[in-house]
Amino acid sequence: VTRASQVDLTQVFCDQSFSGRSHTVSVTQLRIHQRTHTFRSYQCDKCSKTYGSLTGLHSHRASHGAESRFLCPQCGKRFKTRDGLEGHLRTHTGERPYRCPYCPKDFTALAGLNVHVRRHTGERPYVCTVCGKGWPSGGDLQKHMRTHTGERPYVCQECGKGFSISCHLTEHRRIHTGEKPFSCPECGKCLRRKFDLKKHLLSHSDVRPYGCSFCPKSYTRKTHLNRHLLTHGAAALIAPDARDCRNI
Repeated sequence: VTRASQVDLTQVFCDQSFSGRSHTVSVTQLRIHQRTHTFRSYQCDKCSKTYGSLTGLHSHRASHGAESRFLCPQCGKRFKTRDGLEGHLRTHTGERPYRCPYCPKDFTALAGLNVHVRRHTGERPYVCTVCGKGWPSGGDLQKHMRTHTGERPYVCQECGKGFSISCHLTEHRRIHTGEKPFSCPECGKCLRRKFDLKKHLLSHSDVRPYGCSFCPKSYTRKTHLNRHLLTHGAAALIAPDARDCRNI
């Protein structure tokens, strides 16, 4: 697999062109795109994780037989590889050396940047063997596969409910603990999920993205719009664009 820094910029794979804020940005975009033409997926035979290079796969394989001997001096967390520790240390220092060429977002690890860039370009090199849907990362594909298998490996110890994604379990646990870590900077109200905070913040702003297509009214939440549509009767319920209308 060709490394991004070694891609031959004169080699032509397709007619797509790139223009960025500077020559350096354009070259970076081109290099990242060219990798998709030679992309190969390497899968671990121990845990089925996939990697875009043999180097990444070999490094991961070593972690299966290694002890977690690299210790973080800040929090005590241990890692099986030095690279894993170095990437983790940046979460303490705040260093984010990998900048996206498409937007101002930056990352602590190159792997995170590569996945993020694919969300800009639409590249989906990890393809589901069941339905053919593509994903920007092996982790995304692994989570998607659980929709086919029904696997729910993350189980709540309090009630036994299972989840296919670990973050959903984390959110669910807060129901039992009462934890509400997301605080509104305007009124101090605390909420259980970051998504709930984003919805709540709309109540403090003039933004009302859910507009009725039958009258001038608009709402901060889609559920409020759906309730309002009932006042317009059957016409609103069958209108194909009524529920998708937005006041922008």
